[in-house]
Amino acid sequence: NGSITQQQAYSYYHYTDKQSFAYIVPRVFFRYQIKNITPYLFAGPRLDVFIANRYRLYGDEDKLIISQRRTSIPQGGNRFILGYNCGIGAEVKVYKNIAVCLEVSAVQDITNYIYKEFNTTTPTGEERAKGSLKFSAYTGTLTFKHYIDRG
Repeated sequence: NGSITQQQAYSYYHYTDKQSFAYIVPRVFFRYQIKNITPYLFAGPRLDVFIANRYRLYGDEDKLIISQRRTSIPQGGNRFILGYNCGIGAEVKVYKNIAVCLEVSAVQDITNYIYKEFNTTTPTGEERAKGSLKFSAYTGTLTFKHYIDRG
């Protein structure tokens, strides 16, 4: 934790802001089995819960100036973010109790993570009035399954 003083003037600055969330994604599956291959579609709601963020400010030659970990929500931010997850996948049975799954999914937020008024101008002098931040992503997952024989 620290602050920049007049004696610590740098010609170059950059920062990282890492966000940490826990999430819950219950999904509904629609499957159709064809011999050893089971293609499927899935969809479901998503709830992300803000845990903390780590902010770091660096100066010339990547010298660390400030490092802060915060558990408070950024100004204008939401602790809970609602969204959805949907995608396609296939499960291939490679042995009697072993399968491999490959999934591709889209993740999209419905509520804003952050919404605030900006008091800044662009390099061309245009004023920014409002802004919001929503997350969206595409993911790929490779899973190995081992089924326990209950017989």
